[in-house]
Amino acid sequence: MKDLLSLAYILIFIFLLSTCSEDTTDNEPETGPKPTGRISFDSDRDGDKEIFIVDAAGGQPVQLTNNDVYDVVPDISLDGSKIVYETWDGNDSEIWSMNSDGSNKVQLTNNTDRDLQARWSGTATKILFTTRRDGNGEIYIMNTDGSYPTNITNHNSDDYNIHKDNDYGKPQNFEI
Repeated sequence: MKDLLSLAYILIFIFLLSTCSEDTTDNEPETGPKPTGRISFDSDRDGDKEIFIVDAAGGQPVQLTNNDVYDVVPDISLDGSKIVYETWDGNDSEIWSMNSDGSNKVQLTNNTDRDLQARWSGTATKILFTTRRDGNGEIYIMNTDGSYPTNITNHNSDDYNIHKDNDYGKPQNFEI
């Protein structure tokens, strides 16, 4: 009986060992998560900065702007339909928007102080941006058509650099 019990333990041990070992000969290599959506970016491929869009999984980038000024710092809306960006002519920068296919370009701000770093709200119903229109750097919010720009930081120190809080590049809990 003792020999039979020992044999049973050995067989159980071999069985457990065989199920726990990792045989990678038939496994496909890990590729990680598959990106989805599209990515907007600026590039100087044509000699000055222009806005491009590309599928997150890869592919050929599509140029969306083509002019003699710098179009930079794009931010694509969560639904992928719109892009806000900054246009800088060497003296001043303003905020613009366009459809994600490059159509319907609209200037949203127009003043003598730099407006920059535009970011969509999480619901794409508002746009955040930074500006010096009050004499120092401030963070403003406006409607998507550029109306009702409102200072939301309102402090005598410089406030800049709107940061994004999640992997999809949208401010979390920003549902204005």
